[in-house]
Amino acid sequence: YPIERNNENVETTTRRCHGQAIQFGGVCGVITRSMAKLFNNRDYTTSEIIKPNNPSAIHNSIDSASFPGTNQGPIVPKTTTDQYPPATTSPFSLDKIRNGQQSDEYIQQKMHEITLNPKTDSIIKDSIVYKCLMRNGHKIHVPYVPTSMIQQLLFHAHDHPTAGHFGRDKTWNNLKDKWYWPKMYTTIQHYIRSCENCARFNIRRAKQPGQLQPIEAPEGVMEMIGIDFCGPTQVTEEGNRYIIVATDYLSKFVIAKAVPDCSATTAAKFLVNEVAFKYGIPNQILSDNGSHFVAEIFEHVAKLLGCNRILATPYHPQTKWQVEIFNATMKSKLATLQYQHENDWNNWLSSVIYAYNNSQHSTTDFSPFQLMFGRKPIMPYEPGKHHFALRKPNDYLEHFHHQLKILHTAARQNTQQQQQTMKQRYDRNRPNIPFKVGQLVFVRNPGASKSAFDQQFIGPFTIIQQLGQQTFEVEDSSQQTRQVHSNQLKLMFE
Repeated sequence: YPIERNNENVETTTRRCHGQAIQFGGVCGVITRSMAKLFNNRDYTTSEIIKPNNPSAIHNSIDSASFPGTNQGPIVPKTTTDQYPPATTSPFSLDKIRNGQQSDEYIQQKMHEITLNPKTDSIIKDSIVYKCLMRNGHKIHVPYVPTSMIQQLLFHAHDHPTAGHFGRDKTWNNLKDKWYWPKMYTTIQHYIRSCENCARFNIRRAKQPGQLQPIEAPEGVMEMIGIDFCGPTQVTEEGNRYIIVATDYLSKFVIAKAVPDCSATTAAKFLVNEVAFKYGIPNQILSDNGSHFVAEIFEHVAKLLGCNRILATPYHPQTKWQVEIFNATMKSKLATLQYQHENDWNNWLSSVIYAYNNSQHSTTDFSPFQLMFGRKPIMPYEPGKHHFALRKPNDYLEHFHHQLKILHTAARQNTQQQQQTMKQRYDRNRPNIPFKVGQLVFVRNPGASKSAFDQQFIGPFTIIQQLGQQTFEVEDSSQQTRQVHSNQLKLMFE
């Protein structure tokens, strides 16, 4: 290899070849490929035992292991010559394995069994007990790992930067052909499940835990409504930027209005003027935990009307799925009309609401208008009627109540049937972890999607109360509490 000139002021460089120290003055010392191969084939080990909580030791071990023979490392060739630094023993060298096996009760018992019956599935070679295994049709011998070394081996196979914190299967495949100990797969599985870094940063690829708990269908209209804001959207000429939506949970009837902001005052006025004064006061109002719905003015207005307030579980939109589904439908229809007619979207909001309320709903098999008012809507494209049968007011009222009761009963039954079908589909192959009070858990980080390196889960938290079948109250180390759904939780294994 060519030797390039170096700075003349640089001190002499020493390299060892065949046990002799050779000094190069003013040049870069180079070892030939054959000497490098001979040098690398020797046993190099670290004199520092790497511990999981010692990051500096981890990085130092990588640097020194990557460049043997440099001045960074405690990695040195084994030799008895006084010219070399003292040799150290690898944490997983055969000498270490042999010494560890001698103090391991289980392995000593296995050695005694082999002595009595050499035809077992284990052998003794150089005072080391090996396990005989079949891998891919070939018989291999792998050493038994002493119990005292299992934890350290798992650290190097999983936590060490060169291991990359990979999962159970990759760690098992990396170790199964090199080492053996009883219940090896189970030990690896438990070790990785108890890794806090993996629990915090790994993306959950399986279905989220927690089976579906449908909201029971009300028995009548306006007994329960969901309310929510949709937006922000493009600002219209009238200055509107949001849409406030209310949906009846039995009839699926929708009430919506374009508004300039999403304040608590706007929500309170909508509840009074657009809902209560036009369709009656609802018994229950389901909403999220947005500041506009938990503000004092909105809660005060709802209390004056006699409405029972229900707050959805934070970061769990499935609780108010009825409103969320309509919002998605409404946005797509408004976008289509605005694109076709090149006009402000709030000019078409009433048209979209009219079309939705007068169409048959897939859950109830009736239109929201029919369930709300007890009759089928008359559409613009229907032929006009030439004959009308007028009844007495009392006869009509009795017929109307009877017809409305039939419609509501049928709609409720259809809703329950659809909910059962949805629950079966949702719960299929979904884990239902029985979380208990007192357990340590991690909670999904709601802002994790903003950065690729954010923690997916934060914590640990302690479950202090169960609020519902799938809803819990948890507390962190600073005694701050929050309400979470079970699909946002992950058990912490110790």
